[in-house]
Amino acid sequence: MKNDKPPIKSVALFLVVFLFVLFIFLYFRARKNQQNSSTKPEKLATFYNLQPGTSTKDDVIKALGYPKKDSTSSATPVEYDSKSPTRNNEVYFKDNVVSIIKHQVTVNDNIKIENIQSEYGKHEYKLYGPASESGFNLYVYLQKGIAYLGNEYTGEILEIWYFPKTSNITSLIQTYANDYSLTFLPPYD
Repeated sequence: MKNDKPPIKSVALFLVVFLFVLFIFLYFRARKNQQNSSTKPEKLATFYNLQPGTSTKDDVIKALGYPKKDSTSSATPVEYDSKSPTRNNEVYFKDNVVSIIKHQVTVNDNIKIENIQSEYGKHEYKLYGPASESGFNLYVYLQKGIAYLGNEYTGEILEIWYFPKTSNITSLIQTYANDYSLTFLPPYD
């Protein structure tokens, strides 16, 4: 009678080769995925392709032209035309590099909260400030480098802020949003 079972050595050798090939396949697949995720640039918010933290004053002049109102102090913004007749776009510089841009939004811009949310998702933080009693709060996306001053009930946006991405809300408040807080503090009469 003939034995139909394969020899144990053949089965063991097959299993070793199979596991080795499987390991090599999974290893190279994981490396490829890691390379794809590390080479894919993270989408950060920009204003006319200006990125706070990297764009210089010369870059701003190329993108926006010469300012409407210049400044020599880093605490005072350089002002550029906006679509608003009463409010100018503001660019703050530190050591000749853009630190923050405040884009004044008007009805003519046709930018609503849902536009921002569809591109960047739900905000990470809600900050309360001078316009909070009127329903306008600052909604912050730390990792995307963007925030908007808006009213979540009407969908209206007054300003969009562009800043270098960060992971620290306290630092953002201290650096760019001194008038804002994580808690609502109504003004005292």
